[in-house]
Amino acid sequence: MIAKLRQKCQRCRSNTRAAINPSWVVLAGVGLFLFAVGMQAVKVIVLRNDVVDEISRAANTAIQMSIEDEYRADHISKVDRSKVQQNIEAYYRDEMGLVEAGAANKLACYSDDGARLRYMLEIQETLYSGYENVTTTTYPSITITGTIHVPVEVFADFLPEGTAFKINFSIRTRNRRIE
Repeated sequence: MIAKLRQKCQRCRSNTRAAINPSWVVLAGVGLFLFAVGMQAVKVIVLRNDVVDEISRAANTAIQMSIEDEYRADHISKVDRSKVQQNIEAYYRDEMGLVEAGAANKLACYSDDGARLRYMLEIQETLYSGYENVTTTTYPSITITGTIHVPVEVFADFLPEGTAFKINFSIRTRNRRIE
């Protein structure tokens, strides 16, 4: 009887001491990797949407602020192109917190403490249209195209320095005549 109890106890002890199956460890590692990559992707998508919205807001605001008042009463959106450019640059600097980064067409946004680059904005082209022949049916508009460079944060230690996601964008203002 005692021998049977000892055998039973030994079987119970051996079951509780079982090693963790290596396939579960690999599966957990792959799951954590996919979770980290997914979180980085969500961050990049949200940042892209925020930056594109801010650039669109900058262009629309610049046009609205640059409409000459003496023509506004006649429902004509006459705008000084140089004033629009100044307003866009002021918006980038003051509202978005961008600073020049090397070249004239590259702007950088740093974290609040200034230690970490959040993103780099590269403006490739700014097209102004509707400024030459302004009537009551035409509206001035701006088309801005460029690239947003978002530095990789997940597994950055294993990648070459300066590795970033590059996201192209193109926005066009949607201003209309002010009544």
